[in-house]
Amino acid sequence: MNMKSVVRWLRKTVCFMLPRKNVPMLSGLAKRYEDELCDRTFVYTFQESNKEPFKVHVEFERSGFCHLFSIGSLVKKMTKDTSEFSGMKGWKNIKNGTLTFGKLSRLSPDEFKYYEPEYRMIEEMIETARKPNAVRFIKSKLPDSRLQADILLWRTFEDKTVHIALSKGKDGWFARSYFVRDNARDKQYPTKYIYGMPVLKVRTSVKY
Repeated sequence: MNMKSVVRWLRKTVCFMLPRKNVPMLSGLAKRYEDELCDRTFVYTFQESNKEPFKVHVEFERSGFCHLFSIGSLVKKMTKDTSEFSGMKGWKNIKNGTLTFGKLSRLSPDEFKYYEPEYRMIEEMIETARKPNAVRFIKSKLPDSRLQADILLWRTFEDKTVHIALSKGKDGWFARSYFVRDNARDKQYPTKYIYGMPVLKVRTSVKY
């Protein structure tokens, strides 16, 4: 066996031996979200350079789970009525076992694969909510993006970055979206959503 063959064999062997992070069951994903994020208020104190600090109160609602984890988006090409996959109805369907990842992957395998990183990285999502970095998101700096947000919480984990988008609505602040992206290699900041945005210092406290 020549050297090139040895190198190829080693690469295959190492990749095979590395543990693969499994997708949790959808009910398990919901339980982690409920146990770690629900029934409490996350108080973020933000400060932009040379500006006064301000506080943002965010509650992670059970009714927002399906939206944050793109459950409705996953099936919207397959059905016009997404009520079974959204809001409290979707949450209850997950909790009673009617709605599962098996069902979602059968309904829309390509979309399921697209959103799979978010499901795998629930631990990292929770850590980002607890101990984030932050930027003020300016839509005009990224006009081609569909992202709607006022503030982005983010953390980098190896080659990926977790983002939680916060928006201010008529009833206060809320978590608008959660998504994972591969890190860019040629920019100071890991993803285009963070690059060039005003940096916010952030302190976090939790009220139960």
